[in-house]
Amino acid sequence: MLLPEPAKPDSDRAAPDFEYVHRELGRPSVTLLVLWNEYVATCRANGTVPYQYSFFNEQYRRWVKATGATMRIARNPGESIEVDWAGDTMTLRRPAHRAAAGGVGVRGRVVVLRVRLRGGLQ
Repeated sequence: MLLPEPAKPDSDRAAPDFEYVHRELGRPSVTLLVLWNEYVATCRANGTVPYQYSFFNEQYRRWVKATGATMRIARNPGESIEVDWAGDTMTLRRPAHRAAAGGVGVRGRVVVLRVRLRGGLQ
């Protein structure tokens, strides 16, 4: 025999496609839980055994670290603040019964936070 037998996988579980997972996480309203549920459904349809949610997350984080797959934004400290969340944007609707009763409705405020840093953070 010239070549050794191919190595058997360490696990009988179905390996997730982490490139797909990473790509999908960039879309709105997509979380690791949503992608794990999709992965489990695919495994069940194929008759394979899926990873548990905690191990799926651990394996994804290892994959990100090993491949260097990140979504970094280059910027200077204090230059900007970003808020990120998964889900739909909030809508504010004025209740019709309040509008009819003298124009009293829902009040909203917009808060703008501006932070200036003195000195450098290094």
